[in-house]
Amino acid sequence: MWLVLALAACSAVDQPRACLAGKPAIETHLYFGLAKAQGAVSAREWQAFVEHEIAPRFPEGFTILDARGFWLSEEAKRTISENSKVLIRIHDGGARDNATIGAIIESYKHAFAQEAVLRVDENICAAF
Repeated sequence: MWLVLALAACSAVDQPRACLAGKPAIETHLYFGLAKAQGAVSAREWQAFVEHEIAPRFPEGFTILDARGFWLSEEAKRTISENSKVLIRIHDGGARDNATIGAIIESYKHAFAQEAVLRVDENICAAF
């Protein structure tokens, strides 16, 4: 039963029924932890990543916020905190956007030896 619930939670994001203003869209948040095994991702490293990996893939625009993330470390058996960046992207939810977001996640994980980048997708109505 747990497998069925887990798979259902991973299904495609359903579109909202109707928008009072604007049109249906997907709001994706990507959470990038800045801690590395040896120090942290520097402001210069982050800016280079944005300029080379994110901006060319999202010429229509995106937003980046500074954040502080907290997560339970299984290894340390305690809650860990680290500086983070949150990228917000509004898109139509198509295959191209999904592939682009996946490429950014994989690029970040590879560049900074990260285990994961948290992705959250939500149905919204957006008016541009």
